Amino acid sequence: MLDSSLVKLTQGLQPEDFSSPVLGRLYGLLLDHLDQGRSLQLGALEGELTGEESTLLAEILGQPAALENGAAAMADYRAVLETERMKQQPTTDEAVLLAARETYRKKKSI
Repeated sequence: MLDSSLVKLTQGLQPEDFSSPVLGRLYGLLLDHLDQGRSLQLGALEGELTGEESTLLAEILGQPAALENGAAAMADYRAVLETERMKQQPTTDEAVLLAARETYRKKKSI
């Protein structure tokens, strides 16, 4: 929401790719606003959000973010979403590779 140029990094992701239905709905709503050229300001979304969604989005926006790291953070978020989606389809070779990548990342960060 702070840098709309990062939306290009989400190309191909769908709201149903999120493990949290609330986050998926928020993502879909933000994409709709962008597609229609509408504001992404929290106030512009108020009428379209439930109380829970509004509170969650306000909490997310309240977390400090370094915009210079936006592209790297978006790539990390996308990798997590793709890994989780692939875990739901464990019969593919890609799912096995993504699971191995996640295991490697966890070991590397210890």
